[in-house]
Amino acid sequence: MVLLDAWMPGISGYDVCRALKRNSHKRDRPVIIFTAATQKIDEERARESGADGFVTKPFRREQIIELIESFRDVRAPTVPEP
Repeated sequence: MVLLDAWMPGISGYDVCRALKRNSHKRDRPVIIFTAATQKIDEERARESGADGFVTKPFRREQIIELIESFRDVRAPTVPEP
């Protein structure tokens, strides 16, 4: 699982998410984007970037735990042994 802030120094979380989802070794990992922006367009941008979850700040601890637990059964693909 990857937790990203939407706005980081030098790059956006949306760009990082797009790069992860294009990578065949990482695309199955759930990505959750956090942001202080509360406009509907911000959530749409997160979804368009491939994010699996979106949370606005400030958030409640229980909200994050519930979202993370919803991905509990998502496992990274196993790499076959040589």
